[in-house]
Amino acid sequence: MSIMTISGKAVRRRIKNSEEKIEQWQLDHQEAEKCIRFEKWLSAVIEIYQIMEELDAAWRTLVFRGEVPYNQEDRDLILNLFDNWLSLEKVASPYLACYDKAFKDGVNGGQEFMECCKRARVNLNASVQPTVSSAIGLREMTFDEDDSREIMKTIEQARRKPRTPVQPIETVDASFLLRK
Repeated sequence: MSIMTISGKAVRRRIKNSEEKIEQWQLDHQEAEKCIRFEKWLSAVIEIYQIMEELDAAWRTLVFRGEVPYNQEDRDLILNLFDNWLSLEKVASPYLACYDKAFKDGVNGGQEFMECCKRARVNLNASVQPTVSSAIGLREMTFDEDDSREIMKTIEQARRKPRTPVQPIETVDASFLLRK
């Protein structure tokens, strides 16, 4: 046997051993890198959601203040954005479950993403059509739609309560307090 044959066999054996013995730390590292990429993607998706919420709030405020007229097409567009964004939950859910299980600290942004999903469903299911404030002074103030609704509720409650008769307050002569 030549030295090349012996050396070749030794090298082949090492190659085969290397193929069979991929170290666990390498696999863990690759999995961690995938999780980090997923967390970056989640961060971008959450940012998109926040932009959509700001857009919705700004549009509602403009309609409330009478600065732009209510337009059903605008409302449908915003609701469609929330609906399209929610489709990302189907993409993210398997990864969230996998990485939450694989890593003791879970996924950065996973909880916030799920909260955004919950709020998006609320926006879709309970979306109230914005209206122009009937109180012109409120249009110029910094009240939002929720504040206006609360003010209107308080006014209505005050209208429904019967007025109590005013009773005269008993007065006492305080002249004894004067020193002479």
